Amino acid sequence: MTERGGICVQDLVKRAGLAQSTVSSYLSMMEKCDLLISERHGKWTYYRRNEQGIQKLGQAVGEEL
Repeated sequence: MTERGGICVQDLVKRAGLAQSTVSSYLSMMEKCDLLISERHGKWTYYRRNEQGIQKLGQAVGEEL
């Protein structure tokens, strides 16, 4: 984890039991939807929740229901 929070892709791969390419693809999609924020440290990329994006999604879902 970074000081700002976040988890390395490799740690997610180990926990999920999926291929690195699959996990990276899912993370990329979530980042494009503003649900995650990525931060690169050398060869490692760390992801953390984007609280504002998650709130916006929650509001949008609430409005549609």
